[in-house]
Amino acid sequence: MLSTQEDISAPASFVFARLTDYDNLERLALRRGAKVTRSGQIGVGTTWTAEFRLRGKDRKLKGTLVEYVADEKLGYEARIKGMEFSFSVELVALSRSRTRMVVGTNAKAKTLTARVLLQSFKLARQRAQKRFANRVSDWAETIEDAYSGS
Repeated sequence: MLSTQEDISAPASFVFARLTDYDNLERLALRRGAKVTRSGQIGVGTTWTAEFRLRGKDRKLKGTLVEYVADEKLGYEARIKGMEFSFSVELVALSRSRTRMVVGTNAKAKTLTARVLLQSFKLARQRAQKRFANRVSDWAETIEDAYSGS
């Protein structure tokens, strides 16, 4: 449903290490008010449960790491009240010090309420795509800054 790509001035191994620094990512979520719990060792099958407030309502998300290929690809699936999401990140080494990060996400509605929500989202797809691309760009810039600062 949404996808974008960013070229990052850092090796694929460094980008992958930043993307899989789950302790840091969990701390970031905690700072934003979410309660995050991880179960299992990091690898395919690791699950996270996150509780947070969104648009005035308490939400609970359960996510699972479904694909983990070192320095190449990550895949996640998540469920939140009537909806299922998939999220993937692929890394392509363009050179020793340059990596293309391709990020995509997809959503499926499992209830009528979720279908209505998803339909309204599809109507605003261009705006959502732009916001998604901006977030991924910010994420890529943060990784790049960390590499140039190390």
